[in-house]
Amino acid sequence: MSLLKCVRIPRLRAAAYLSPRNAPISTIVDPLPPLPTTEATNSEGYKFFDSISDEMDEDGTSPPASPLTAYPSPAPAGPNPFRTPLDSEGKQKPEIPQYSLYIRAGKHNTIASVTRPNGTIMKTFTGGNCGFKKGNRSSFEAAYQCAVKSFRVIHKELETVGKMRLHLFFNGFGVGRDALHRALMSTEGDLVRPLVNRLTDKSPIKVGGTRSMKARRL
Repeated sequence: MSLLKCVRIPRLRAAAYLSPRNAPISTIVDPLPPLPTTEATNSEGYKFFDSISDEMDEDGTSPPASPLTAYPSPAPAGPNPFRTPLDSEGKQKPEIPQYSLYIRAGKHNTIASVTRPNGTIMKTFTGGNCGFKKGNRSSFEAAYQCAVKSFRVIHKELETVGKMRLHLFFNGFGVGRDALHRALMSTEGDLVRPLVNRLTDKSPIKVGGTRSMKARRL
């Protein structure tokens, strides 16, 4: 009996010693220290880096600081000759004046006008002032004479200015349209044909609109 008491007593004592009910609070678990706040952490970090920089300055081992003039600012970009067409070689050539010849090929008459580069009219020819009256003004010959006289005015102006370009404008579907083409391809147009560099058809084309008039029957 005494042996059992001797064996059990230490176990009970050990259990009582380790029991959280009988043991004091300090012997159970030591409370954890509070976590540092963000402000405290930052202040400690600043103090750490400040101490390092002070030590480096005292030892003379701090990295050299470059002056502001060590790397000068780049010079401003100049004009690009490839992006300024006004300064290119092709634009420095003398500009050739652009004249115009307007042909209004109507159903009853043909009107030809020669204009200067600024748009002013030099001369105007019609079937009437070419010597054709009444119904003859709508003939092919009247339109042909208007084109030939216009070519003479252009040739005379070419002798004055030396160089020129000609822009042809067509308007209408009358016989004057074909008459100008015939005159330009004939011997009367040999001096004017090389001057033509542009051709524009300004004839209006009816799309929809009102109903056309009834065809005339004789």
